Amino acid sequence: LSGCTSIECLCQDDDLLTDLVYDLLRRCEKPDQDRGIEIAQELCVQVLPSLSDDRGSEIIAAVAVMTVVATIAVVLRLLGRRISAAKYGVDDFLIIVALILTYGLNINIGIAVHYGFGKHQLMLSLDHIKKFLLNDWTVQIMFASAISVTRLSLLVFYHRLFPVRRFTIVAVIMGVILIAWWISFLFAIIFSCIPVAFFWDKSIIGSCVNEHTLSWGVTGSELAVNIILLVLPIPWLWDLRLALTKKLALIGVFLLGCL
Repeated sequence: LSGCTSIECLCQDDDLLTDLVYDLLRRCEKPDQDRGIEIAQELCVQVLPSLSDDRGSEIIAAVAVMTVVATIAVVLRLLGRRISAAKYGVDDFLIIVALILTYGLNINIGIAVHYGFGKHQLMLSLDHIKKFLLNDWTVQIMFASAISVTRLSLLVFYHRLFPVRRFTIVAVIMGVILIAWWISFLFAIIFSCIPVAFFWDKSIIGSCVNEHTLSWGVTGSELAVNIILLVLPIPWLWDLRLALTKKLALIGVFLLGCL
């Protein structure tokens, strides 16, 4: 139970509001569900006007900018290959696939904004909450796929730069780790609720893993993988026959490019 003793405190308790929504979906008929949400919205907005804020346009703007930047980066990469007469490789194919997945991801984020992404959960209708959660499930799957294919493209690019046996072994091991992370992430998201549909439809009987535990696990493993992938080529760059200052500058430029 919440320890709140005022409406303002209750309206700031996200866990309590989430439980309210789920109870309405499970216990009430559609007209009563809608009326229950309307009453909660009216009471909370009176004491906390900021609950009615909508940051959807800011999200759309940020996604649009990042989509344009990603597109320009990939186009410049492919043009660079053509101008230098270098052959297109597997890494180029993978980055195109990753860009397509990113387009799908960003389109889904736009759909999420339509269903309430950028608004406080209390300000959403129960129908929009259900559609938003279904969209969120899809977004997480597409995010895992887009970022995993991008990492694989970077790893293949590394191997293109350092086609030696020792690095090949390291690259294969890292590739297995990346694919294992991808599959694990997909499995964790798809089956985070049993039955699967309970993720977005709280009117049915089901259960989900602890969201905070899952989030920390995914974030921690993702950070570890990113750091390993980032520092992976440094030993080979360090072995180049260059002056120390040039080595450090090259490593800095390389890391910046990877970021």
